Amino acid sequence: RTDGRLRTCTTYGLPPVLHRIPNFSSFLQAMKGLTCTLTLAAASKATVGLGAPGPTCAEHADLSLLQLRGRSDRVHVEEETTGTQSLQLFRQSDATKQAHKTAYFGKLAVGTPPQEFTVVFDTGSGNLVVPSTECQSAACMMHRRYDRNTSTTAVDIDADGSHVNPDGDRDQITITFGTGEVTGILFEDRLCVGSLCTPGRFIGSTEESDAPFTSFSFDGVLGLALGQMAQGPEFSFMNRIAEQGALKKPLFAVFLSDDDRYSEITFGDVQSSKFMGPMVWADVSRPSGYWQGQISDVAI
Repeated sequence: RTDGRLRTCTTYGLPPVLHRIPNFSSFLQAMKGLTCTLTLAAASKATVGLGAPGPTCAEHADLSLLQLRGRSDRVHVEEETTGTQSLQLFRQSDATKQAHKTAYFGKLAVGTPPQEFTVVFDTGSGNLVVPSTECQSAACMMHRRYDRNTSTTAVDIDADGSHVNPDGDRDQITITFGTGEVTGILFEDRLCVGSLCTPGRFIGSTEESDAPFTSFSFDGVLGLALGQMAQGPEFSFMNRIAEQGALKKPLFAVFLSDDDRYSEITFGDVQSSKFMGPMVWADVSRPSGYWQGQISDVAI
C-alpha cells in the first residue's frame, strides 16, 4: 500500500526450525505448498503485504522476485468493481543446475488504436519497455513491436519529457537487465491494463541483446518497482495510473499458482479469497526502489 508493509509466510503443520536462507528465491523454494498473495503499491511511503496462513518466517527477503507458489483450490472468480482490474498471468520457467527461474507475464495495450503486448510484471525494475519497429535485432523481430506511426496518441519525447526537436538529435537510453541490455528511445502514449488506462511514458527498444531476450515468450517488461527505479515519475505506470484516480486503491496484488489458469495480477485491490488470515504489513526497509523488507528469522 502507499503507506506500505510485508507479511510473512509458512508451511503447514511443521515444527518451527530456524534456517538462514541467502535470498528470497531460496526462501520460496523452501516454502513448498505455500499460499501467498503479495500486495504491492506505488507512492511515497511503501509497504508490502503477504497474506498466508500460520506463523511468521523469513530473513532479508528481496521482494523483487515474482516466484511465489499458489494454491489453485482456493481460487474463485470475483465480480469486477470500478477501479480494479484482474489479468490472467502466464508462466515461463527456465531450469538450470544453479536455479529454477519462473517469470509470470500478461497482456498490456499501448496506443490508439491499442497495440497489444505481453509483458512480464517485474517488481525489480521501474520502466515499461517494449520493442519498437525501429529495432531490427533478432530479439525484437521475434516479438510484437510498437509502431508509433499507427497510434494517434503517440508523442516522441526526450529523456526530460520535452517533445523531440525534429531538427536535432534524439535522446537514447540504455538499460541493463541481468546479463542483457536494451537501448531505446522514449515515447508517451496511452497505456492500458484491461479497462484501466493512463497516459504514460515508456521506452521503445531500438536494440536488444540476444541473451536473454531471444529466449523470452513475452514481448517486453512492465516495471512495477517503486518510483526511484523509473526513468522519472511519469515513467512509473503505477504512479501514473494512481494519479489519474483510475484505481479503487493505489496498490496491486499478485496470486501465483503452479496452474496457469489461476495465476493473476490485480490492480486496485486485494482479492481476499486468495489467502487465509489477515493481511499483515511491513515497511519497505530501504529507499532503493526495490520492494525489500527487513525480516529477523525464518521458521520452517
